[in-house]
Amino acid sequence: MFQKSLIILIYITLLSLAYIIISTHHPPQPPKPIEANKLLRIAKASIESNANHFYQLPQTFQQDPEVALLAIEKDHTIYSELYILLKEDDDFVLEAVKRNHAVYVLLSDRLKMNPKIKKTREEIIEGLRKDFLKTFDKKWVKINGGSFIMGSDWNEDELPIHSVLVKDFKITKTEVTVGEYRKCVEAMICSIPEDHDFMDDCNWHHADRENHPVNCVDWRQARTFAKWVGGDLPSEAQWEYASRSEGKDMRYPWGNEEPGCEMVNAFYACHKKTTPVCSKTGNTIQGLCDMGGNVDEWVLDEWHDSYNDAPLDDTAWCHPNGCQSDANTGIGRGGAWDAHTLDLRTSKRHKYYIGARYGYIGFRVIKK
Repeated sequence: MFQKSLIILIYITLLSLAYIIISTHHPPQPPKPIEANKLLRIAKASIESNANHFYQLPQTFQQDPEVALLAIEKDHTIYSELYILLKEDDDFVLEAVKRNHAVYVLLSDRLKMNPKIKKTREEIIEGLRKDFLKTFDKKWVKINGGSFIMGSDWNEDELPIHSVLVKDFKITKTEVTVGEYRKCVEAMICSIPEDHDFMDDCNWHHADRENHPVNCVDWRQARTFAKWVGGDLPSEAQWEYASRSEGKDMRYPWGNEEPGCEMVNAFYACHKKTTPVCSKTGNTIQGLCDMGGNVDEWVLDEWHDSYNDAPLDDTAWCHPNGCQSDANTGIGRGGAWDAHTLDLRTSKRHKYYIGARYGYIGFRVIKK
């Protein structure tokens, strides 16, 4: 493929030079149409093989709308380098958005407010969302509501033990995967996961981890995805109720049996990284996977040091103005691939800065 691209690029460069030389020595003689068409076809073929070849093309070809559109279709960032008259042509930009909606973020404010361009982009994004939901909506598991005893006497932040009433809701069978989160990024709704300190732990950067839980996402990133699919992050009460198989008195999501590596991905020694979702046997009675281990999971609530004054229903415990409107600490539940046994308990709470992006934090989604 590389050799073919190189040959095409050399060929078009030579033809372009020949065209310039002929034009210089014989100014009155215009190039034959067939020669121009041939050069244009070669230019398009060059871009088809590698969008970056656009930058090596003579200006005449870079200003050709079809050549420019073909390049944008391959790489939206090429729009920034286009001839100014093309970049500000409303009809051209409308077609560019149709070819690659990502170009929208590079448009001038005037073009972004063009009703046709704005509507076209919105329709494309909504189409991407609907197509994705055809698959994603198969992941919902219904959790029947009821009352349960929340908390434990293992740690002070799990006290006081209290009764909570939970309504029916749906929750995803698995943690959100890299492949699923990628759809939201491609729609330009979600931002890319990253952990600058431990980049190798971030599944986003590994092509063979599309079915691993997405990690290295902070609370806001997780909630953005949840809203995009028509849901939200679970409240802490909803998460614990689901983890306890609809509120049962269970130490771990699978029961009271002490776990091993075949049951859960934890203890660091098991795999030293995440594993594909639902690849362990430690599931809830309803079939929820990885409620213990793999990655800690963001919940909607803000952090409180205890359950004193906590809601007695399944609403998230947040500031009156909204969750995380006046707080900077959130909660992770379930434990991760490096967790100790006691971190996998259904009542265990982990305190995190809401902007934290670590290789051991991910999330799942609920829908009422």
